[in-house]
Amino acid sequence: MPTDNVEKKYTRTVFNIHIDQDVAITGSNRMIDLHYNNAVEGTGRMNGVELVTRTAEKIATLRGITINALDKGKDISEMMSGLEIKMEEDTGGATIAKLNAIEINICLRSSPTYSAAIEMKSTDTYSPQYGIDMTSTNHLDPTKADLRLSRDVCIFSGAGAPTDGTTGTGAGYAGVGSIYIDRTNGALYVNTGTTASPTWKLVTQAG
Repeated sequence: MPTDNVEKKYTRTVFNIHIDQDVAITGSNRMIDLHYNNAVEGTGRMNGVELVTRTAEKIATLRGITINALDKGKDISEMMSGLEIKMEEDTGGATIAKLNAIEINICLRSSPTYSAAIEMKSTDTYSPQYGIDMTSTNHLDPTKADLRLSRDVCIFSGAGAPTDGTTGTGAGYAGVGSIYIDRTNGALYVNTGTTASPTWKLVTQAG
């Protein structure tokens, strides 16, 4: 990358991809399209995109990926996503030990004043309608829990009251303090038992 003697660099870009298009988009448009075909077994690691940033100086803001989506005042009738991750599993019957759409690994070697794996904020007038939305046209129903907190505390729902015991609702993954919502009767339950054998206590019920 070229260097110069200017002391202050207000903008430094390694790769700048700019597409000007004045015609309708009828197919698929991608800034970057990554395809990897491998028929040979491997034991290492494969990353589609890996960003490593090292600096010895204090900087104001450091981001791995910054996405700015500008609508330019036009109507958007379909969908606009800053980041969309689509994973299609085609294993031919093979077993996958772990499959994550997004995995965040943070290694802290000091105690920061504030830190968060995910932070959502709005710097404009309007805020998003939902912080996390798992209901859509093609919604998914997780096989275990909608949300899993630390220490096996789960938040999930189902049609009807939960059952207790080693073969009951949440057995094996919903630890003590987990919350179950009965969508049929509008009732809220909390697990006062164990992960292996939950005991669901009714907290409140609509009506």
